[in-house]
Amino acid sequence: MGVTYTSTIDRQLVSTPAIATGRLSLRQTLLPLTSLVAMLAIALAYGGRTRTMAAGGFAPRSATLTNLNAIGDARDLEAPLAAGFTNVSDRRFAARALSDYLISIRQDGKSLSNVGALATAVVSADAIERTPGLERYPERLAAARDRAARAGAAVPSTLPVLTADDLAALKPLMRSSSSGTRRACSWAWVRW
Repeated sequence: MGVTYTSTIDRQLVSTPAIATGRLSLRQTLLPLTSLVAMLAIALAYGGRTRTMAAGGFAPRSATLTNLNAIGDARDLEAPLAAGFTNVSDRRFAARALSDYLISIRQDGKSLSNVGALATAVVSADAIERTPGLERYPERLAAARDRAARAGAAVPSTLPVLTADDLAALKPLMRSSSSGTRRACSWAWVRW
């Protein structure tokens, strides 16, 4: 059996990390540089997107963005709701129901986190039945009752104010607040 000789200095150089000796390989240098370039690209893309949104680039030219956390009255919601509700009675009913929902959120000391949170707004079946001139809501209520009867479930006492299609039509016209910017930046910091 042969014997090999390795000096102490050679053993220390092999086991010492490259950072301690000041000699980094090309691969060790490229990883942090690539990460920095990726972070810069994400920051520039995010900045361009938010600047376009602030200038109203995603809403139709004739429409203005509506800040849901600044709504003071149901009439403020009627213009954006015109995109999804052609019937005036349906539009006013939806505006009133959404306004009540937004006011209840504010009374709890909260704010709307995003436009999609409007999907949780509901209206009672009694309110639909009592309001004259509605077209879409009585049809939706009848369809919900039919589905419940076919499934053998309880008759629904509430109905969502907005369907998924309604919400999709309204999203480009509404925004909740600038809290999204703060949330995105904080998540970027956490992930980094």
